[in-house]
Amino acid sequence: MGAPLVIARANDPVHRRILQLVGAHDIINPEEEFGKRFANRIMYRTIIADTNLGDDLQLTEIHTLPWMAGKTLIELGLPKHFGVMVAGIRPNGKGNIIQPIPGQPLNPDDSLIIVSNETAMSQLIQAKTMKIFHSISMGAWLLIALNLLMSFGAIGIFMRMAPAIERIIERNERSLQSCEEMLTYLAYSTNSTTDDTSERQTNFLNSLHRARNNVTEAGELQAINDIETHYIKAFRGDHERRNATIVAIQHLSQLNRQAMVEADRKARQLGNAGAWGIVFMASMAFIAGLCFVRSLRRNVVEPLDEIQQVIEAANHGDLMRRCSMPNPPQTIRHIFKGINDILDRK
Repeated sequence: MGAPLVIARANDPVHRRILQLVGAHDIINPEEEFGKRFANRIMYRTIIADTNLGDDLQLTEIHTLPWMAGKTLIELGLPKHFGVMVAGIRPNGKGNIIQPIPGQPLNPDDSLIIVSNETAMSQLIQAKTMKIFHSISMGAWLLIALNLLMSFGAIGIFMRMAPAIERIIERNERSLQSCEEMLTYLAYSTNSTTDDTSERQTNFLNSLHRARNNVTEAGELQAINDIETHYIKAFRGDHERRNATIVAIQHLSQLNRQAMVEADRKARQLGNAGAWGIVFMASMAFIAGLCFVRSLRRNVVEPLDEIQQVIEAANHGDLMRRCSMPNPPQTIRHIFKGINDILDRK
């Protein structure tokens, strides 16, 4: 026909395809476009109007969302976080559209003119709708994490106590056993024959070597050196050296007993610290649980109860009842406003 521009109306995708094949320049479906706009108006009460700018862009006018009020466009960072751009602002939702000033806080009554694709607009509107439920989820995970931390902390503390006690028994007991053996061999050497004395002296020296190889405390080396200095003459019957050897062995034994007492004290301290640590973590879990329950009651239970009462009142003919709550969270305030707007239209 030679027409420079042919605009055709399609009823379905097949019809649209046929019109494209026969050369139509632009194909519209008024019912489909109106249906999309009407669906958006029903789904998202913040949308005032929207217009398609092509297949992948749309121009949408929305009320300022509660979480946007009082913040600047720079603070919100909408292009970065949601992929949308504020092209204009209608102050107080009335009058002419003005150019947005990035550093000026948004008024709760302003309308925003936004250029975006359909997906980005949905994400923007729904961004803070589930904020409370995310907070509740985070609170639940925090409680789980605290309880797990408390459990593993208790296991770790008591696992550390076991090696400490084991070291007390193993390391210092060897030195004490060596001291007892040396005293025994020295005591029986008094009325023994030369062969027996030589054998006991050899055993005495073996015990002394075991004590030297098991030095764990300060002062043990000096006591062992004193024993080595005097024990030979002690076995030969020198009473002065014998007494000096006995004093050195007793001193070595005392050092290890003191070490055992000190290690036991540290183990008790570790156990007490572990017990108080568990009490602290349990207290934190209890406080977090109270905060979680309070948040759940404030953000979910009380609003749902209020909504239920409003619905029941409407079902019984009381159309004047509205959702209200002292100082509700912004998201709940937004939900209440949407429900009250629906009731106001009836």
